Amino acid sequence: MTIKHAYINGFQLAVRSPRMIFTLYFTNFILVAIFALSFYSTISSAIGNSMLFDSFMKEENSLFLQDLLHNNGQGILAIVGQLKWALIAYWLLNVFLMGGIIRTFNKQKYGLTVFFGGAGYNFPRFLGLSVLIMLSHFVVFALAALFGFLGYTIFEESFQTERIYAFLIAASIVFYFILAIILFLASDFGKIYLLLNDSQNFFKAYFKAIAFVFKRFFKVYVLYLLLLVVPLVFFYLFTKINGDIGMKTIVGLTMMFFIQQIFIYIRFGFRVWTLGSLFEYYADELLLMNKIALEKERLTELAERKSELSTMINVKKDIKPEEKHENTGNSENINQKSVDLTVDDDEDDEIKVVPDDYDFDAIKPDADITPTHLNEFDKDDIDAKG
Repeated sequence: MTIKHAYINGFQLAVRSPRMIFTLYFTNFILVAIFALSFYSTISSAIGNSMLFDSFMKEENSLFLQDLLHNNGQGILAIVGQLKWALIAYWLLNVFLMGGIIRTFNKQKYGLTVFFGGAGYNFPRFLGLSVLIMLSHFVVFALAALFGFLGYTIFEESFQTERIYAFLIAASIVFYFILAIILFLASDFGKIYLLLNDSQNFFKAYFKAIAFVFKRFFKVYVLYLLLLVVPLVFFYLFTKINGDIGMKTIVGLTMMFFIQQIFIYIRFGFRVWTLGSLFEYYADELLLMNKIALEKERLTELAERKSELSTMINVKKDIKPEEKHENTGNSENINQKSVDLTVDDDEDDEIKVVPDDYDFDAIKPDADITPTHLNEFDKDDIDAKG
């Protein structure tokens, strides 16, 4: 499948899946609402009746953060702790939902039973793969940091302006994202591999996905970059709208709330689009690989059958002379009592009846071959002729 077809097919899957996208949005909204209420309760108890919210509404954000850190340090620590668990819960929820998305793609129909059944069935193996991908991200991040540190060590004497420091940091970030995209692809392809092969071995899926990405590196990398273009443009437009409207009033807050919800819904649509394109590409490649494997198996089977037939023919050729010898041996016993007519050419071209077992070597050239037992008629006949 070409990049174009995978891109378009993924978009069509997303367009045909509004209910699934809404399910993704609604489940995340419930999770966020639960933690938002908890955050609100913690912040309210920490701030009390202070004027911090007024400074926040007036966009005095630096003052808001300074006062919050200075006067409510314990409350901030509590909020950070809750935020940590919120991020873990969000990550686990989206790993869970991935199983439902891919199951729906594979079944080519959406239903709550199909979606959440697939999500629950695939969650353990998807979670194992996601943990491997996360550990790989830490390794890649360490490599990017090492890359920046080596650059700083090598060119330390040349760093005389902040611009060079900024360039080195940007280069490290770019280096990380180049490798991180490979891991993003491996994560999605690995989950697709686990579902299509109904495998529980997420270690094998991890390495299979990495190998798949590198074997088709240009196609899948370009496809993923193309799938990032529209979401990035949309994100830029959202930040611009957010800056223009602002949150100075209740009306502004209400408008931004609804705009943010629309943006979140569309963001899940982009996620379905991305995963749909990768699923279509992988499924098509898997079908192609299966066809090639079946064709190789068929050719191997034909070669084996041909080898067997050739062996059988050679065995028959080896047995045939023996059978012929046995047959001629059996016929010799019969021919000993029979007389064959053979043509014996002598000087006078006479035809004689000669027994088949007659011993010609016993005849001597000078021997007297006159018959000694002739009857009377034969003797008289000879004397008359004599």
